[in-house]
Formats: sequence, structure tokens, C-alpha cells
Amino acid sequence: MPAVAAASMDESGGATSSENGHYTPQNLPGVYQLPRSLGEMQTPSMVCIAWGSGNKLRLSFLQHSVPAARSNTGTEGAERGNGNGASQSGGGAAVIEIELGGRAALGLDAVEDAEKRRIAYGSLPAFALLQNKRKMLQQAKEFSGMLPDDWWEHVLEYSYNISNLLAPTSTTSMGLQLDKKSRKEKQEQTLLRAVWELTEIFFVDKHVTSWIPEKLVDWLTVYDRALARTEPTVQTKLVALQHKLPNIQFPEDDADYWEGACSALAVGWLDIVIKFLRMHGSYRLDQIDNRQTENGLVEAVTVLISKMPRLRPHLPSGAPGIAYGFKPDFAKAWEKWRSQVAKLDNSMFWSECNHHGTLLGLKKLLQILLGNVDALITATCHWIELLVAHFLYIVPFSMVAGEILSIARKCKQLKHVSGNENLRELLLAIISNDTEIVLAECSQLFGPWMMAHVVELLTAKSTHAQALLLEERSALGSISLEELHRVIYAQVLSSHHLTWQLSPTYLASCPKQGCGLLENVLLKQPVSGNSRLFLKVLDISRLYDLGVVGTALSRHLEGLLDLLDSEVRSAQGLSFLHRYRDFKNSLHEIREYRSSDLCNPKVTVAGRHAADCLLQLLKPGASPLRFWLSILHDSVDLLEWPQQVLLNEVETTTLMTYLQELKLAEARGDVEAVNALSSEQAKQQLDRVRLALALNLGRAILQS
Repeated sequence: MPAVAAASMDESGGATSSENGHYTPQNLPGVYQLPRSLGEMQTPSMVCIAWGSGNKLRLSFLQHSVPAARSNTGTEGAERGNGNGASQSGGGAAVIEIELGGRAALGLDAVEDAEKRRIAYGSLPAFALLQNKRKMLQQAKEFSGMLPDDWWEHVLEYSYNISNLLAPTSTTSMGLQLDKKSRKEKQEQTLLRAVWELTEIFFVDKHVTSWIPEKLVDWLTVYDRALARTEPTVQTKLVALQHKLPNIQFPEDDADYWEGACSALAVGWLDIVIKFLRMHGSYRLDQIDNRQTENGLVEAVTVLISKMPRLRPHLPSGAPGIAYGFKPDFAKAWEKWRSQVAKLDNSMFWSECNHHGTLLGLKKLLQILLGNVDALITATCHWIELLVAHFLYIVPFSMVAGEILSIARKCKQLKHVSGNENLRELLLAIISNDTEIVLAECSQLFGPWMMAHVVELLTAKSTHAQALLLEERSALGSISLEELHRVIYAQVLSSHHLTWQLSPTYLASCPKQGCGLLENVLLKQPVSGNSRLFLKVLDISRLYDLGVVGTALSRHLEGLLDLLDSEVRSAQGLSFLHRYRDFKNSLHEIREYRSSDLCNPKVTVAGRHAADCLLQLLKPGASPLRFWLSILHDSVDLLEWPQQVLLNEVETTTLMTYLQELKLAEARGDVEAVNALSSEQAKQQLDRVRLALALNLGRAILQS
């Protein structure tokens, strides 16, 4: 069993380190705990192993009931094997999750690498599905060379899937609290998701075009903390205030209370502002002073905030404000509401407010609602917060990209502080739809994964971005920027033994250099002595029609099988390879005989031997379903044998049955069958096999 890093957990986690510094099975953190814990089990009678995400391994320990008595030898063996001398009787089971490797392998670098692998594996299905949709559109007869107008909807679905994948967890997979460096890595992942979703808003989702200010409010609500990595934000201010308020009897006496309320209002967090105002001391019933006028003013401001018109299709349940999806209706309601705010600001009741802090605080809130620029600048911290405030209270209607860029640059100048300049430039570029800068800054901040996947977002609805990223460039070897970034990411994947098998999907989407690079990746795999890896490489080479790799593997197979003894050959996977080698060798002999002398009697003998190898290869359970079409296609030479019929009526019918089973499996949605028959070349091969079988069946019937 692989060792994992020794560490201590709290009593609820149940994991402690053994004396030799390794986890023992009974004290590993449990994922599922069944009737008896692992610590109460004897040597398990069955262990089931399954991969988790990243480099996590999930082990299921199953135990049948056995007598309690146990020999000393057995106990010592348990101590040596598991580090556990427990000998209590009884059945039970436990499922645990561990990390592969020792102490060094489970350090911070391993946690980071495992998280990157989780994202790499998780993003592959979404990417592959989008590429398949693109390919289907391009193969359609009515395809005009341009993607359809609704293509952005497919990209939006893809973006949702990736965004959900990027949601970080709060602890490591070992259940331990994150230390300082690990927390930084999680913050970077949160920042990655923040940038991804902001790109989705401005480059993909056409639904939000008319209510971008409100969409930015939602985005800021989730990711304002991520921006706090480099500079102060409203969220960090409110977190500090949250710890302070419970210890204050009358918060209205504290300047920080009003400052926090103003900041929350400026960025559109109306629910927080209302909660703050409800904490005002004038609402308390156990007071001697007459604060009715003061309380009335607080309540009036609270009601105005709760009735603020908001240009968006709908609001979450219980959220303050009134949603208007139709712009003319919103404009009308906005003007009426603003007049009510102005009326309250000029009310004579302010002179009767005896609490100076409340008077100043409520007046600042009203100035924010009225769109006072100085009040908005004072209330916000980050330049994006100021931009959101500007959109909400000064120009709440949608604008063209040029106007947004001008306002964003002004906000950035007003809120310029020391910090991550690359991040500021990236956020500005996204908001202003500047594709070139987005690419440059994403490359600096996030690396190959982001570059390979974000291109789909940038080109979803922008013709300028499509021209920039999809145009072939002579300086890049006649490939596009899109292909370049996919190739770079595929090279990163292929450099690691746990991720190389992901690279074919990305290389297959590269029309210029993908095929050649994929051949190199497959040919470099160490298949010697590893039948599973051999089958994997062979499967990939057939899926992408890589004849060079298939030929090289067939030659390598001869040497591989010659080194195997009879006991090893009996294994199912290697048995298939052995039969497949014999079949390919027979076909090769036939071609050599026929090229020299068609009348050579050895030709017919070799042909019949090849037919026998074919039938052995297609015995029930002998060959994986995904190879059936390829094997049948290789048999066309035998079915079209000119001298005589090599396969009789019964044998031909058997081959037709396999072909029918393959089609039925595709109809059922079997993944292997669908993949085997999905390409255009596979369909052509299928038609040729059908024709050859039909012709041979007719010849066999006439000959019998």
C-alpha cells in the first residue's frame, strides 16, 4: 500500500500518524464509514481500488466475519503489513481516499499538481463536446464557412461547465487545513474563475448585454474577495466591520458603521445596507430619548433603498429592489424613484435630527443614490467597484464598448494603487473587449491551460476575435493562434505520465500540426512490457486513423510477444495482442506472395491461415468491441479473394453478425461503438465491409 504523508487531525477526522511516520490503513481519513471501522477489522478479505481525481486513490476494504481467535504469526503479519495489530472479530467495511507517494510527494507541490490534474481531466469532456459540435456544423452541407449566429449559446454551455469545475474546495483532499501557501493557491484558482466568468459576461453571453451593470454587481458579490489579493476592496472592509459590530451597543456612533454602509451601497449590495440600517439604535425600544424623527429618516432611506429599480430580468428571492426587464419601464421607474430620493434629501425633517452621526451618514447614503461622483469615489476601494458604482447610479443604461472603455480607464486612474498591474490590465481589457490584451495578460497570469480554453470564449460572438485567433499566420508556420495555444497545452499534458492521454483530444483539434505531433506523442510511449499502455496507444491510433503508429506498434508487438511466456500470454489483453499479431502477419505474408506470384500455392494456404486467424480473433470475448470494425476492414482482402472463397457461408454469416452487433451497440449508445463508428472514414469502411460480406456470402452460397 502506498504511504502517505504523516500528519495529525482533530479527533473527528480520526487520522493520526504511526510511529514510522506513515499512515496505517485504520487511521486514514475515511470517505465512507460502514458498520465497523477499519481499525476494528482484521486483514481485509477483499480490497477494491478505484482512481479518484488528481493523484487520489480510493480503496474499499471489505471484511467477512471470522472467529476472534488468531495466531501470533497472523498478528505479527498484520503488524508488518498494515502497522496494525488489531485482532477483533466481526465483519465490516470502509472506504478511504489516499494520496499516492510518500512525504515529499504529498507536499504542497503535489497538492497543487493534483488540483491542476483535476482541472485538466475535468475540462476535457467540455472541450471535446464543443469541438464535436463545431465539427458537425462544419460537415453540414449548408455550412458557409462561418459559425451560425447561435454558436455563442453552445460556448455559453461550455463556459458554465468549466466555471463549475474551477470552483475551489476549502481544504485539501487529505482533510487538513490549508497552510499559507496552499491558501494562496486556492486564491489563485478563485481568481482564475473570476476572470473566466468576467470574460463570459463580456465576450459570450448575449442575454446580459442589456443589464451588464447588474451582472457586474453579481460578479463583484462573488469575487470581490479574489480582488483583495492585491489591493483593498469593499469586501475586506466589511469583513473587518463584521467582527467589530457585535461589540458595539449603538453602531450609529461609530464612523466605520456608516462608512461600511456607504461602501456596500456603492457596489449595489443593497441587502447588506438594509441589514446595517436595521441595526440602528433608533429601532430599540428601551430608550429614554425621543428619536422618532431620527428613526423615521432611517426608515425612509431604508425603504427607498429596498425599492430601488434594477434593470435585470429578475431578482433572487428576497433580494431588495424591483426588477424591470423592459428598458422603457425601467427608465420611467428610475426617474420617479430618483425624484423621491431628491425630495427626501431636501426634506425639512433633517433639521429635527438630533444625532449628528446619523444625519451625516444618511446624507452620504442619499448622495450615493443620487450619483454624486465624489461620494462614489470615497465609498469605493477598487477601480472595478468604482466602475460598478458609476454604472448603477450615474449611467444605469447599457453603453457601447467605446464609452465603457473611457469610463473604465477613468476609474482605474482614480483608484490607482500599487498592486498587480497585469491583473488590472487584464480586467480592463475584458471589460473593453480588447482581445489582444486579454490574450497577452492571460498568458502572463494563468499559463497554457487558460490559453487553450479561453479562446473559445473570445471567439464566441466577436468577428474581430475570430479573425485574430483563427487566421493562419506564416510567422507561426502557417498555423493560427488558436492552434498554437492548443499545441502548447498538449505538449504540457504529454510531458507527464498521468496526463499524456489527454493530449490527443487537443491535438486532434489542430488541423495543421496536430496529426504529426500526435504520432510523436504516441510513438514515445514506453509500451514495452506494458500491455495496458500498448492497448491504449493502439486504441488512440485507430481512433484518429494514425497508420504510422499502428504499423510501428505492430512491429513492436512481435518483439513484445516473443518475450512473453505461455502463462502470461493467457491473460485476456495479451491474448488479443497475440492473435492480432498473427492475423497481421498472415495478411503481410499474403501481400508478399501475391506481389511475386499469384499462382504460388503458398498464397492460398496463407489466405486460409489468415482466415483462421480472423475467426480466432473474433471469437466471443476475444477482442474489444472498439477494434471490431478495424479487424473486419482488414479482412476485406480475404473476402474479395479472387482465386477461391476462403470463408464459407457459416463463417461469413458469423462476421455479418459481429457487424450487426456493432451497429446495435452504437444504437444503444455504447461509448466504444459510438467512438468506433463516429468518423467519416469509419462510415466508409463500414460500407466497404458490408459490400464485401454480401459479395462473399453470394459466392459461398453458389459454391456450396
